[in-house]
Amino acid sequence: MKEYDLNKLIEDSQFLNFKIDEFLRQEVLIKQPVIPEEIKGHIAKAEHNLVFVKDNVKLGHFDWCMNLCVD
Repeated sequence: MKEYDLNKLIEDSQFLNFKIDEFLRQEVLIKQPVIPEEIKGHIAKAEHNLVFVKDNVKLGHFDWCMNLCVD
């Protein structure tokens, strides 16, 4: 995505909603039910990853931190 297009989506909520509706109609996006357990699992993994990055920064293992952040 071009930076211009991204900025337009961020700045224009009406355009953003139009694009979301378009993607739903085209089945590029699908709506999924909210599953609280799944959300908690993602949060727990993110918290674990933050601790891992923090510990590895202290040890000077910046390559591991970059790999984790991209994952």
